[in-house]
Amino acid sequence: MLMKKVYYLSFLLLATGFTARGQGVGPSVLNSAGGDGTAGGNSFSWSMGEMALVSTVSNSNLVITQGVLQPSEQPTGIRQNSLPVDALHVFPNPTSDLLYIQPSLNGAAKLEYTLMDITGRVIFNQSTDLPGGNEKQTINLSALANGHYALHVNVHLQQQDYQAVYKIEKLQ
Repeated sequence: MLMKKVYYLSFLLLATGFTARGQGVGPSVLNSAGGDGTAGGNSFSWSMGEMALVSTVSNSNLVITQGVLQPSEQPTGIRQNSLPVDALHVFPNPTSDLLYIQPSLNGAAKLEYTLMDITGRVIFNQSTDLPGGNEKQTINLSALANGHYALHVNVHLQQQDYQAVYKIEKLQ
């Protein structure tokens, strides 16, 4: 009798153990359509039915934009002494008027940045000292035509030069 109870109890515990499911926490969205894939070694994601980017709210520690698919802040191009990904944030991208460069450097540095159009013509060039290494810079793009631009950034920090290039998209 005791063996039957142990047998049935063991069977019941094993059966419920195989059917129990935990809840996962992960990003999810309810869109009318969407997907992701890989082509030519590049990954891409898309969604439909999502509200278009209307505004960006930011303070010194946080940037909030609308939408599920957020642009990557990975620098593109040839890397020569490239900056760590978290050392420089360029946002919002895409933008309609103001573009911010927020450095997070350890110590005083010199920041040089050049904005170019797709033909390589220099639109804007600026050089500034960063005594604290974290002074936010602002670039006004409101007078520029819609399109793609390249932001070349050079940082001179502790006797070392670092470069990064960011693709900037200007919208209406």
